[in-house]
Amino acid sequence: MPSNTITMSKENDLTQRVVLNVGGIKYETLRSTLTAYPNTLLGTMFADRNETLLKPENGNEYFFDRNGRAFHYIMEYYRTGKLLFPTLSDNLTNNFWITKEEIQKELDYFLIGGLFEQEFKEMHLTLSKHLNTFVALIEDSILKNIRKMENISCFVMFFKISEDPKNANNTLTNFPFEHKIAYQLASNFSTEISKHLQEIFTGSKVSSTSKFDGRTSCYWEFYITLNYNKAFILNNSNLKVNF
Repeated sequence: MPSNTITMSKENDLTQRVVLNVGGIKYETLRSTLTAYPNTLLGTMFADRNETLLKPENGNEYFFDRNGRAFHYIMEYYRTGKLLFPTLSDNLTNNFWITKEEIQKELDYFLIGGLFEQEFKEMHLTLSKHLNTFVALIEDSILKNIRKMENISCFVMFFKISEDPKNANNTLTNFPFEHKIAYQLASNFSTEISKHLQEIFTGSKVSSTSKFDGRTSCYWEFYITLNYNKAFILNNSNLKVNF
């Protein structure tokens, strides 16, 4: 292979490889990794159209007076497309503490904040869909039991929602998501769910309470009581009764 080809190959490799010195901590990556997100600060900075504006040190190194430890999570975003916030075990293992607030400041500086807001919105939309599914399962179960007409005077039913599917009652087991999510929905929206059921099933009384099974975890119980409208039933029957 001609020597000039080898030289060009090395030069191309150096122009593609970038060293980001963030607060004294160096991260090495490729320009293509950064430009994959063109609306971010680094994506814009290393775009081909801005190449003449770059002022590297030591050939391909760029210094940022920012939080070098928090930048680890910024770099992971560029590499994976996901925001991987540190867990408690991460902080304990690394022997230093990084807060979400510190990471959020770096997200804002490197113009990734808007992307984070979009992912946060998508997460909320997913939870909204889970909540709709959860309530629809309760409504469907209530309707199925009402149609059985096991008690002509009133209808009473309860649901037990636990993090552990073994501790839940059999009426609600076909969640298209984990029981932990169902439990969290019940924990955070019990009042709203109760009010909704009372509006849907006119004349019903709905109560919810959190309990502890004494062994492993807490669980939520929803009690639904529905008194049948005796006058309506008689008026629509063949019985002739004066009230």
